[in-house]
Amino acid sequence: MSVSLAQPLPDIPFLRAVPEGPRAAFLAGGRLIEVLAGTQIMRQGEPAGALLVLLEGRLRVSVMSLAGRELTFRMLGPVQPVGEVAMLDGGPRTADVLAVSTCRLLMLPREHCQEMMTRHASLGLALIRVLCERLRDTSLGLERVATQRLASRMAHLFLKLAGDYGRARPDGLLVPMRLSQGEIAAMVAGTREAVNKQLAEWRQAGVLAMDRGQVIIRDAAALSAACE
Repeated sequence: MSVSLAQPLPDIPFLRAVPEGPRAAFLAGGRLIEVLAGTQIMRQGEPAGALLVLLEGRLRVSVMSLAGRELTFRMLGPVQPVGEVAMLDGGPRTADVLAVSTCRLLMLPREHCQEMMTRHASLGLALIRVLCERLRDTSLGLERVATQRLASRMAHLFLKLAGDYGRARPDGLLVPMRLSQGEIAAMVAGTREAVNKQLAEWRQAGVLAMDRGQVIIRDAAALSAACE
């Protein structure tokens, strides 16, 4: 569903280094859309298309392994770009993107993005920085799967989500995302049973708590120690 661009857009961190004029013109070329939870926004292998900027909601980025198992690369929260690889190189989409909650997105046509990047190098550099950051995250994730035990991978995940989206409250640091044990397992390359066991151990030790599917970190130092 398309909606009006009458309301001002939120601050978009990956565009902060772009001068105001080009940034405003770039964003003005988009249109707002709203999708319901469960909507498949992108499919791996489909033709290149628009760049999306998530304004509200949560997205899951994943691929299917040769064995048919879903592997989650990352969860995306507000003001994150989506679909930058195919938009830049014109190749097929590299992953599936699913709306985990109702989402509000800005859709920027590929032709508009290409034209603006040709005219304003700062826009291209902004997207290259996004690609570099995500490549680093992916490389670190693969290294952790190969070298670290499950508890370390889970601790890294929760601390990263808390750093990106955490909200302080009296009983700890809330990660405001409802994550099922299956979703956590997919993000750390583990099994649901092993994730459930580790969560139970941490709850019993007072390291974290769960509130309607959301993680509350009560002992960040203990999670940091688990990362080592």
